Amino acid sequence: MPPEDLRFAQMYWDNIRNNVLNNTISPENFWTGKLHQNFHVRPKGRNADDWTDNPNGGKCKKYCYWFNNEYITKIVNDN
Repeated sequence: MPPEDLRFAQMYWDNIRNNVLNNTISPENFWTGKLHQNFHVRPKGRNADDWTDNPNGGKCKKYCYWFNNEYITKIVNDN
């Protein structure tokens, strides 16, 4: 990752962290691929019933972190 992108990576992580701490773990609260911000969160579960424990003692759907395809392509092509 180019050093100049670390600020955006920090903003991405802060968004995820704040939503987990505030127990607002939901796709509408995370960055999506449609925002074109280099990173996004999307569902990871096998199906709609695939839930896990969250740090707040409840349950939530499974999510994963992603780098946008265009961002990875740009890094590879620039190097």
